[in-house]
Amino acid sequence: MTLLQAAHLAPNANLIGQSEVLPVDLRRNLVTHGINLLALKDKRFQIGSAVLETTGECHPNPSTPLKSANVW
Repeated sequence: MTLLQAAHLAPNANLIGQSEVLPVDLRRNLVTHGINLLALKDKRFQIGSAVLETTGECHPNPSTPLKSANVW
């Protein structure tokens, strides 16, 4: 599972020259608001009944096109 802070959507869109980017375009499963994901590194946390553990940052593979057909 990959998480993304909602505040990072606009900067990611700018990086690829788009006005908007959706979480699915970046292959992220869960978008968070008001949570510093870096503060959760190497920690367990719970979302609903799921217990998750962060293992580190997950950077997209630049050689793989984004999922959305209109964002490359």
